[in-house]
Amino acid sequence: MYRCRSETMFTPVCVLMLVSNCVLVHTQIPLEKKFVTSKDPDEDKSDVDLIISENEDTDDRLIEGDILDDSQSQVKTAVRSERKKWPKNSDGIVVIPYVITSREDYLERHLNQIEAVMREFAARTCLHFVSRTDQKSYLRIRKARTCSTTVGRKGGPQTVNLNGACAKRKGPIQHELMHTIGFLHEQSRADRDKHIKILWDNIKNGRKANFKAAGVKGYTLLGLPYDTRSVMHYGPKAFSKNRRLPTMVSTDRTKRIGGSRGWTDLDVLKVNTLYQCDATVTGKPIPKWRPPGSEDIPEQTTQGTAEPTPFEEGKQTPPKKDGWPTHGSPTPVSMATSIAKATSVTMPTSVTMPTVPMEMITDEIATTTRVRSARVVCTFDDDLCGFKQGSRDDFNWSWSMKGKGTPSRRTGPRVDHTTGHGRFLFLEATHKAPGKKARGFSPVYNTTGQHCLTFYYHMRGQGIGSLVVYLRTVGMATNDVRRLWSLSGNQGNRWSKAEVTFDATSNFQVIFEGVRGTSSRGDIAIDDMTLDTGSCG
Repeated sequence: MYRCRSETMFTPVCVLMLVSNCVLVHTQIPLEKKFVTSKDPDEDKSDVDLIISENEDTDDRLIEGDILDDSQSQVKTAVRSERKKWPKNSDGIVVIPYVITSREDYLERHLNQIEAVMREFAARTCLHFVSRTDQKSYLRIRKARTCSTTVGRKGGPQTVNLNGACAKRKGPIQHELMHTIGFLHEQSRADRDKHIKILWDNIKNGRKANFKAAGVKGYTLLGLPYDTRSVMHYGPKAFSKNRRLPTMVSTDRTKRIGGSRGWTDLDVLKVNTLYQCDATVTGKPIPKWRPPGSEDIPEQTTQGTAEPTPFEEGKQTPPKKDGWPTHGSPTPVSMATSIAKATSVTMPTSVTMPTVPMEMITDEIATTTRVRSARVVCTFDDDLCGFKQGSRDDFNWSWSMKGKGTPSRRTGPRVDHTTGHGRFLFLEATHKAPGKKARGFSPVYNTTGQHCLTFYYHMRGQGIGSLVVYLRTVGMATNDVRRLWSLSGNQGNRWSKAEVTFDATSNFQVIFEGVRGTSSRGDIAIDDMTLDTGSCG
């Protein structure tokens, strides 16, 4: 059979009947290459990277890449200010009216994606986006050149710009709606320098203001951890001079910055925390935060009521010789400043215990910080929230190392409750006599009336003793103590939730007392304490 030679395939020597074969053979590879390079150029971009690239060449005056200029005065106060939050109905649902102007400007799949994101809000939070009727405050979603909006509830109509590129993916839609309900970019958190390092020299001219952190007085952290993978976090090369140099790096090499495609579990948790959601719009339970490494065991909640009880002060004991940090330590360590000074304490049984001792106080009332706050949220991840160790205890509460569990086998948690890579308070039962006690004292809270105390506890092991919570009334004439809650024995390998409602007639402290059980398999841990006004419900 005659074959067309390659050097003559594009000359008239080839007869017409053979041209098709020649073209097929010699254009197969170029056609394949053309197909590969024709994919969507936005496909590999993260949600925030897509938003930034869409807004980069516009004339709109945008703060941090996608925040409309008319919200500039609100950026640092939106989350902390109640008037910038959308109001909650008596049934616990937050209704956010919206209209989509010029629906014909969007493709059908774009409209479907916007509505799908709103349904996900309803399924996972108490926020309900509904079509506007006659409400004065509402979102006006429109197709524009940019992907941008204001921060928090503005009052009256407020614009949400979603161009076609952003409307085709749920992540950018979630990002802009998160702004409208009161969230800034994650890397704007006041504590961001503990988690990321900004490489200022790599940022393009005129864009450094986009990396300014919010002031501690203007933005609440909600007591929740920093999330490098949040749908609200810049990518590692955002606003780079040449798109190759990173503009930020994580201080923890195991954590990747940005790159998300939609909500993280922590994003959802932050929405539910900000709006104090008790149930989703759909009636399903609020999704539970399950940190990496935790077991899929149904969460248990125990309730308690306050009752008077004698408060037995323990006798001061001399420092132990086994190296374990005790109340008699001559140089107490301040937890607020000792994160970087954590040491490994070697036990006689050669168990290496990475931990930090709590600061000792000789007068639990006089030397304890006073806090004026209607709501306290403490994860114990970055500090002890003002908790201190009593001076007359038999042994001490300890602060776990980041991402680590307790040292003993078959007792204690493997990870903290909040994120799975944070910290918690615990009692190590090894080499302690049965019945010995340790107490942790909160700051003095200057609030009165009805309160709800919630916290998570972990009590696993055959030798578990007791965990008791006391309320100590702080006054000029009296320091009454009453028991709020107590639990004893093995509760299984899980973090469980406890809540108790109590009345405070004057300033008060919360005291967590751990009692050593019958054996070394008796580690007790606590995490994620919240103190709020009103009943627990």
